[in-house]
Amino acid sequence: MKARTTTLIMTATLLALAGCGDAAGPAAEAGGDGPGGKADAVGNSGLRAALEGRDDVVARWLREVGNDKGEVPGTYRELLTGVAEQMGCDLITQRTFVILLTRADYFPRNIMTLCSDDPLKASQFFISTQSDFGDLVDIDPRDIKMYAWDNKARTYRLYELKGIDGQQEGMKLSIEPGECRTCHTGPADMNNALMPFTPIMNELVNPWTLWNAEPDFRSHQFEDTINDAIAEAPVYKEMTEAGIMDSASNFEKHIRAAMDRVTNARMLKRRDPASVPESMALLRPMFCDETLNYVSENHFTGETHASVAIDDAIRRLFLTIRPDNWPWDWLNDGRLRLSIPGPGEEPLAVMPVRGESTVQVEVALVKRRVLSANQALRVRALDWQRPVMSQFRCGLFKDAEARLLTSPPDLSAFKRNIDLIPYLYNEIMTLHTTDPVSGQPRTIPLAPTTEGAALIAVADAQEAEAAYALSSGDFKDYEVSVDAFGDALEAHFQSLQEPGQRPLLDAERIARGCVARLLHPASPRIPGADDCR
Repeated sequence: MKARTTTLIMTATLLALAGCGDAAGPAAEAGGDGPGGKADAVGNSGLRAALEGRDDVVARWLREVGNDKGEVPGTYRELLTGVAEQMGCDLITQRTFVILLTRADYFPRNIMTLCSDDPLKASQFFISTQSDFGDLVDIDPRDIKMYAWDNKARTYRLYELKGIDGQQEGMKLSIEPGECRTCHTGPADMNNALMPFTPIMNELVNPWTLWNAEPDFRSHQFEDTINDAIAEAPVYKEMTEAGIMDSASNFEKHIRAAMDRVTNARMLKRRDPASVPESMALLRPMFCDETLNYVSENHFTGETHASVAIDDAIRRLFLTIRPDNWPWDWLNDGRLRLSIPGPGEEPLAVMPVRGESTVQVEVALVKRRVLSANQALRVRALDWQRPVMSQFRCGLFKDAEARLLTSPPDLSAFKRNIDLIPYLYNEIMTLHTTDPVSGQPRTIPLAPTTEGAALIAVADAQEAEAAYALSSGDFKDYEVSVDAFGDALEAHFQSLQEPGQRPLLDAERIARGCVARLLHPASPRIPGADDCR
């Protein structure tokens, strides 16, 4: 094993696509039914019955080569060959992307794509290796998960292949394995029944801490960290030989294309007949973080992504209002520049930020004119110094959801979800409290009343004065214009770039990590958050 730096110890289990991280316990393993398939091995009904209604490249391949027991010949090699034919791509377009898993002694997880010169086409199909590690000394070529886009159903289909017990060749199929869906469909404290499966890449932006970033970028820690024995093992070397192993920067493009597929499919629901659960599922990402990403400082440069401090949705919403001529570094530059790490200081590593797929849904609601940019900014302005995992914002949604599902509105006034969503938005953005004097129920719309104000900008909803203002409805001191909100964001952003701010940001990293560990099954293991209560 090569030497590991202290920085490496600060990193976490950065997972992609398959595997639930360290939270994959009994709840994840219990499985469950997913859309369009049975969450276990193919049973007595036969393969064709189990695949009925599926129109993805894996299902087509399985129909050609599988037997009635759900058994297929060969290993990942035969799978790639067969699916390449289904996709109309040559095998030379295969690429492998590698991430190291700290929970498995830096064992590599290989993720493979086809048609890899075209990110949109490549995003139809992903392979991920290895769900069981044990004492393995090489990649198991018969232990693979697959994710394939079904164009008719507009969803990702999930499959798992494992070696057949007692046999040296062939693989046994499972459809919609439950542990996969657990990791990819939302936080543990919410009902995720209407949340579609979304491929994930926990570290979506440079420096991709435990990913191979070569040849496009210099790997952050990959070469210093990969287990030497595994790096020389025959199957691993075969999967990652020259010309096949690729940079995390290219995998980012494939994942973004996959997220686009899922977001566009979700947005089609806005035209469905009015339904409170479906409409609330579209509004949920505005208030509650369905997914997280993790960003790190770019080596020892002091530079990291601005989303550490300011939710990237805010930047995109401002650009929706006006595409240029904004005066702020947080918006125009998009990079937070900390002081260079001093003696004994480590670069900021694996900071939880709001997930890209979550941000995409919110911005898509605005771009498709379901809600306005100002309406979205009204949400983002509440508790804005907590760009991710705000209990206040998500609490608004949970409280409203409980009320609306118990006493739903009369839907006769709403033809489609696109008509219902603005009404539900206003319901969510209304506090339901008790008047402290009369003891009677009271509603407080979270909407500014001061002339010229567009937002109620509360930096910290847990701060005593802000909490009182919100509960009393007396928030005139917090009512601001969009420009004044941008100024406040810039002042906060610049303050974090002053010397001496690293301890504050590291404490914030641990605090966010504690919440992520509890709510998000695929979250990394962040040192300092292990003892969270």
